[in-house]
Amino acid sequence: MSLRARVFRGAAKLLSASTFVTLLQFAFYLTIVRVLRLQGLGAYFDTTIIWGFIGFALTWPAQGFGRFVTGEYQAGRVERARHLYRLGVMIGLLGGLSAATAFIVLAPQAAALMFRSAHYTGLVRVLAVDMVLSSYNAYAGIGLGATMRFGKISLVQVLWALARYLTGIALLVAGYGPAGLIAGWVAGDLVNAVFNTYWSRDLLLGPTSAHPLGPVIKFAVPLALSGAVVSVLQSFDRIFVLAKLGLAELGSYSTIMLASTVPQMLPGAIAGALGPAMIGLEERGELRPETVEKAVRYVTTLSIPPLLLIAAVGRPLVLLFLGPNFVHDWEAFTILTVGHSLMTYDIPISMVLAAKRDSRALAMQSVVTAATIALLAPPLIDLWFAAGAAIAYVVARLVGFLAVAMPRVKRYGLLRIDLGEYTRLALTSIIVFAGTLSLGLATGLRLVLLPAYIAFGLAIMWAAVRALHVLDADDYGALMEALPAELHGMMSRLWRGLGLPMPNGYLDDTK
Repeated sequence: MSLRARVFRGAAKLLSASTFVTLLQFAFYLTIVRVLRLQGLGAYFDTTIIWGFIGFALTWPAQGFGRFVTGEYQAGRVERARHLYRLGVMIGLLGGLSAATAFIVLAPQAAALMFRSAHYTGLVRVLAVDMVLSSYNAYAGIGLGATMRFGKISLVQVLWALARYLTGIALLVAGYGPAGLIAGWVAGDLVNAVFNTYWSRDLLLGPTSAHPLGPVIKFAVPLALSGAVVSVLQSFDRIFVLAKLGLAELGSYSTIMLASTVPQMLPGAIAGALGPAMIGLEERGELRPETVEKAVRYVTTLSIPPLLLIAAVGRPLVLLFLGPNFVHDWEAFTILTVGHSLMTYDIPISMVLAAKRDSRALAMQSVVTAATIALLAPPLIDLWFAAGAAIAYVVARLVGFLAVAMPRVKRYGLLRIDLGEYTRLALTSIIVFAGTLSLGLATGLRLVLLPAYIAFGLAIMWAAVRALHVLDADDYGALMEALPAELHGMMSRLWRGLGLPMPNGYLDDTK
């Protein structure tokens, strides 16, 4: 199987799992926003903020281990990959046990500091248990990605989500409040730990060959230092909301901002499959500008049109999944979905930096992005609440790319984007967005008309793709290469029925 086919099939598996996980997330958040009071909801999201700092402190070397385990394995140096993998797992386990012990002993004081109330002491102790599992998984989970076992990664994601969300909902309904939700984290991470360990046996067992730790730490340190800065800067918006508007509004704000990340599972799945492939190409000396150009094309073509359609129906989607208490912030969902989808071309560009081991540039990009958020978010939140924050996040991503990633990749001679192709794709997507949103506004963006809006948007997308020649015959070849043979006939008929370009010398797969 070609590398392109492995990436596409891997992305399809990851997307399938992400879709299932997202449906469970919807059920989870649909439940907690209706069962928990805003005070409890705020405590839950306050825990996620705090865990962001703690988790970073425990797992900062993991990015270095992930890059080098993947590189060594994809280059065929399995024994060296095995050595690094085992070392990382031990670091994660020992770090998690140390932190958990401290939090269990000092739970009352930690609760008073974190939540301004000793009432949440039990929650802190449950969180301490999860520290061990989460820290271990940060390293144990490297194995499946490094070996490009995307099917197993997808299955682990599904099992993790079932354990995490169903346990959390069950304990919440049973009356355990936010502590029950954190117990769901423990259940999910326990499942994760079991399967990450079992399916990475070939990296845990067998002969090893020493690999110097210096390059791993050298790669990780800039990312760690920037991560510390980013963790603070990216919390400015939530800290501002908490300080000015209170815990209840923090719950509302965090819910809509978190919901706005859901559509990004599509480019995220593609990135998850593409990352190990690009690292492998670099390790073998085969990473070329045309590879980057193709990667940009595939990521943007698969992501931008459907995401802008989702953005256009943001209000009925928020109403459907989060309820009327959050629908007033649908503009934030739409702004974030539009902005991040149009910026998906930066995903392969940033991956080049990881492949080149340029962690300094990755770190600087993160800091610039986070600093822009910290600078813009508070005044914009003061003006437009969640919609203002959404604008800050989109602008920050653009600034980070233009200021750091683009010039650095250009210096490597690997920056290649077909601007004409991207312009046609962006124009197609904007037509879809504008047309669908116009129909929605004219009819009140009603929930009952959501299927009609989607059907209308898909019809516009088909017409615009054909009129602007967004797809070409090579896309058909890539699709056939990625799909199982059993689906070739059906997809060939669909492609031809839609009037999309076929390769020269096309042989009818339906005969």
